[in-house]
Amino acid sequence: MINNSKVSHEIWLEGSLADSTKFSFFNYTRFRVDYESNSSNEFLSYATINYDLNKGLSVAAGGYITDDGFSPVVGESYFYQNEKWLVNTFSSAELISSPNIELFFFFRPRISNQVKLFLQLIINSNFDFQQHNFSQQNLRVGLDYKSIQFGLGGDFYQEQVSGSVDPETSNTKFNLNIGVFYGKNFD
Repeated sequence: MINNSKVSHEIWLEGSLADSTKFSFFNYTRFRVDYESNSSNEFLSYATINYDLNKGLSVAAGGYITDDGFSPVVGESYFYQNEKWLVNTFSSAELISSPNIELFFFFRPRISNQVKLFLQLIINSNFDFQQHNFSQQNLRVGLDYKSIQFGLGGDFYQEQVSGSVDPETSNTKFNLNIGVFYGKNFD
């Protein structure tokens, strides 16, 4: 993804650990480089092992690593695919005192045998049950042609910041980055 303030590189991995098992894995790794030299780069690698309870509904456990360290997570996922569409949701919560609640959502309807709509939404919100700390949404809308994805994308970010006059108050700071994306699906 290339947008007006950053370049992002994202890798999604998901699959069964073996053909006859109910265990699978999920991994999302992201690296972002800001165009401004005084801004720090951002790294996130998120991985879980999943256990299929029934027809695509799974429970998951794992964790993620950022520049700030490691956080354990638990979650649930649902995966469904047929000839006409693919739906994949994954939600999780950190096992820490100020949990980060996350939702990954994929939806890909088939337009023709070779062309599919590519729609990806990632929602990430952080709160500590007293206040909202930050939220981030990553939206990708485009086409999937022969396992190549391309289109328009937006990264939206909201952060609570202390008031400049009264530190006891807070305001929400909004940031929007629009750009284009390109991807490849390896089956």
